[in-house]
Amino acid sequence: MEFQCNMIALGENAYNNSGVYKKKITVSNLDIEMLKEDIEKLKKPIKKLAKYSEDSTPKTAVKKQVESLVKTYNAYKKNMGKITDDETKEQIEKLEKLFSDNESALKKIGLKKSDKKMEFDSDIFDKADKKIINKLFEGKDSFAKKADKIIRIMEECAGNAQYRIEEFNVTV
Repeated sequence: MEFQCNMIALGENAYNNSGVYKKKITVSNLDIEMLKEDIEKLKKPIKKLAKYSEDSTPKTAVKKQVESLVKTYNAYKKNMGKITDDETKEQIEKLEKLFSDNESALKKIGLKKSDKKMEFDSDIFDKADKKIINKLFEGKDSFAKKADKIIRIMEECAGNAQYRIEEFNVTV
C-alpha cells in the first residue's frame, strides 16, 4: 500500500522537553485514489445500462455501453487487488459475486470472464434474445441496477478510506 503526503494539517504542535514534537499530517492512500478513478469510469456505463428500457433504448446503444463496461471493468480489476480497506473490499466482493451470479445470462449476451478479464463477443450480442437483455438491464432487480447500487456504495467507502491523519514525532 502506498501513501502520499498531500498536505500538512493545520493546528498546534505538541512539544515536549526533549526537543521532540508531534506533527499531524494528512496522508492519502494512492491505491484508493487509483481505484476511485476506475470506479468513476466504471460507474458511467453501468448507470446508462441501469436506465435501459426495452421501449426506448436501441440495441446498438446497449451494445456500446456493454463494450464500455468491459473496457472499464478490466481497468478496475487491475487496481482492486491492492485495496486493504475492509469496507471497500466488501463492496468489491459484492460486485464480483453479482457478476458470478449472473455469469450464465451474461454469457448469453457475449460477456465472459477469462484470465480475470472480461471479454465481449459482439456477434453473440447481436444474436442475443431480447428477453435476456431485458432481464439483465431492465427493472429495479436487474443486474445493472444492483451493480449501480454496489458501485455507489463502493465509491462512498473508497472516499472514506482515501485519507487519514498520521501523527509523527519530529526532532528539532
